[in-house]
Amino acid sequence: MTSTPLHSAVPRSLLARCFGPGRFYLLRLVALWVAATAVTLLTWLALTWWLNHEPTKAVAVVTSGEVFNNLLVGLTVLVGLPMWHAAAYRWWWHRAGRPGLMAQPVRDEPAFGSEPTAPLPAADKLRRTRGQRLAYLAVYALGMPLLLWVYGPLDHQRALAMFLARHSAGSASMASLLQLLLVWLPMGLLLIAVLAVIRREVAAIQAGQLDPADVLRLRLKHTWLVAFVMAFAVVSVLCLFVGRATLRYLG
Repeated sequence: MTSTPLHSAVPRSLLARCFGPGRFYLLRLVALWVAATAVTLLTWLALTWWLNHEPTKAVAVVTSGEVFNNLLVGLTVLVGLPMWHAAAYRWWWHRAGRPGLMAQPVRDEPAFGSEPTAPLPAADKLRRTRGQRLAYLAVYALGMPLLLWVYGPLDHQRALAMFLARHSAGSASMASLLQLLLVWLPMGLLLIAVLAVIRREVAAIQAGQLDPADVLRLRLKHTWLVAFVMAFAVVSVLCLFVGRATLRYLG
């Protein structure tokens, strides 16, 4: 019986990207992570000192935990939301263009990001109308401040933690309640709003009243909106976890 080399189970493209000559992909990734962590910690310490440096104040006006939570939630929302949205947008467009998608059982649905995806059509950038661009800006202008307001203040995180603890009988029921309140309920409400917005466009597409270019533009728009809903739910849960960790160690 012969043993299989470990590297044979890893795609060669991944090995080339991580350890290929002249690329140093893995090294750059680690360096970026270390630099981002250092900048975040230094920013946290500097903000905590700046907000509480007056010698006349007997106690801290803003605690280190409050600064830390606002900083990490802000980074999660301002950086994480666009990144998750872009990834979900490309993935759902890839899945929507796959033949037989609706007839495929849910158990056979591939895991998110498990398949290579092709670039989005060029029409996504060339055919957006002015109203569509303003609508996209409005979605972000409402979604980001909402996440920052709900999860940024440590008192809000404390109230959420107390609510979950009060209305759950244990860790399993708390996880179910968390999924219901922070994943399924927001996703359901947002998807209902999206369907209300796009129902006339879907009817026009199904009736064959639009030319192929407009059909492509609207399909991309619908995928963009659904992907935003998914990204919003993911970032919401991440912000909650940031707050729970902050309360445990700095609260």
